Amino acid sequence: MTGVVFQLGNLSLVLAVLLGVGLCLGGCLVLLERGRARRLARFVAPAMLARISRGYHPALRRPLNGLVLCGALALTLALAGPQWGSDATASARGSRAFLILLDTSESMNAVNPAPTRLERARRKITDLVEKHPADRFGLIAFSGGAALQCPLTTDHAYFMTVLHAVDTDTLSEEGTDIEAALQEAATVFAGEDTSGTGDRAGRAVVLVSDGEAVTGDAQRAAEELAQSSAIMVMGIGDPEGAEITLPQALRPLRGGGETALSHLSRLDEGALSDIAVAGGGVYVRSTLGDDDVRILQRELAFLDGASSEEGPGFRRINRYRWPLALALALFVGEALWLSVLPRLARRTESRRALQ
Repeated sequence: MTGVVFQLGNLSLVLAVLLGVGLCLGGCLVLLERGRARRLARFVAPAMLARISRGYHPALRRPLNGLVLCGALALTLALAGPQWGSDATASARGSRAFLILLDTSESMNAVNPAPTRLERARRKITDLVEKHPADRFGLIAFSGGAALQCPLTTDHAYFMTVLHAVDTDTLSEEGTDIEAALQEAATVFAGEDTSGTGDRAGRAVVLVSDGEAVTGDAQRAAEELAQSSAIMVMGIGDPEGAEITLPQALRPLRGGGETALSHLSRLDEGALSDIAVAGGGVYVRSTLGDDDVRILQRELAFLDGASSEEGPGFRRINRYRWPLALALALFVGEALWLSVLPRLARRTESRRALQ
């Protein structure tokens, strides 16, 4: 069996499974035969048993049990997925590029919606990533400035690690500068264009923010970025607002009064919708269910994945059909043996009578 591999493990594991199945099934067959013999002995004297019970002879029933045992082993081998030999294949790889722009300003700590806006944003982003397992994701955090936290990658586990590490203390600049975030996204895509891996038809920016106190010319930045990327916007929060308390370190920036340390933070849907319109995309407000993520997924589905030929490869050929056909043949043989068993028993008795 040199050169044979199995889908469910290595050769030693498959042999161990076959041995275990064989021992268990063989033991069960022996116990069944003994039970059959005991039940017959209760009604018929041993001396008369061979005469009136056709097909009882162990020599005639032994092949029947052998067919059942071998058929079960062949079926187990087919389930293990034996593979040998290979054929050449040309493989293609396709994916889209999605840059997540996550608002990490202090207002994202508001408990509206619960537990916080930032935590709700993480959950929505996680749902979006799980719905696109073959696509690349990158993360840009922004507040008063913007910085790339995770480059575009298909390693979603790494992306999720970075996503959960980002919080409102990641960037020191205070504010909500969406223009800086969009410009950072444009820089990332420009780098892809320079390296030849970029494709306008296969990439998008997903802006996740509450839109409060937006600074800079975000609409102009969205218009410019729309030339190289689709733009989607998700609003996190409630237009009714929620009270948030700012850290003591921000007190000088708020005029020094006690009341300056807290204020009502609202979702600014007007500002976010304007950004989405300027970028030729869509705006959706975050919901308790997954309707918001499904809307984004529907819009992202219109993007074309960038494909690239990786050259010829080799694929092992699955040969499970051979042991499966053998198992079926053995089970058919079992049925045929059951049909001819009485006839063989009669012939055996006739020969004994002539002797």
